[in-house]
Amino acid sequence: MGVGFLLFGLFAFAPGYTFGWLSNVLQFRQRRLITRLTAAVPLSIGIVPIVTYYLWRCWLPLVWVACGAWGTTCAILLIRDVRVNRLRLSRSGWLVLAIGTGWLVVGTLSLVALQIGNRLYFSLASYDQSTRAAFTAALSRGGIPPHNPFFFAGQPVPLRYHYFWFIPCSLVDQIGGKLVHAHQSIIAGTLWCG
Repeated sequence: MGVGFLLFGLFAFAPGYTFGWLSNVLQFRQRRLITRLTAAVPLSIGIVPIVTYYLWRCWLPLVWVACGAWGTTCAILLIRDVRVNRLRLSRSGWLVLAIGTGWLVVGTLSLVALQIGNRLYFSLASYDQSTRAAFTAALSRGGIPPHNPFFFAGQPVPLRYHYFWFIPCSLVDQIGGKLVHAHQSIIAGTLWCG
């Protein structure tokens, strides 16, 4: 699951940092580095599903080109920003870091199945996530628009459900190969949202 979380950063951090820096939305470049790092996540979550949707509708390789451009540009900007503005955490910065770390621990423990001895304990969220994992896997297999994974009337039927958030989850599933599957990418996306 850690691999999925790291790969999700390509969609939940890098695009927002790049977009914020290049557009200077909300005076992004004038903010402290810790504020920019934090603001990159909601910016990414806001723009990535719609941008990847349109790129994928045109041609899936465009999504990978955009992903490479976001990642490369973000890395260049971060190296520049860390050199110019040393990452110093104030007391409130340490508090935000502690809250974020706490969320990652609590979120992970509440979303994954736990094996204790010979018993496996599923989280309550896994019932809801099983449906979403099927939608994500359908996107990974068939592209946009996905086919309904729960209904086949002699031919594939288009999915009649919102699936924008499952697009980045599907892309993480695809990049991760055998290391990341659809359910793990859903968990990674949930943790990044938190």
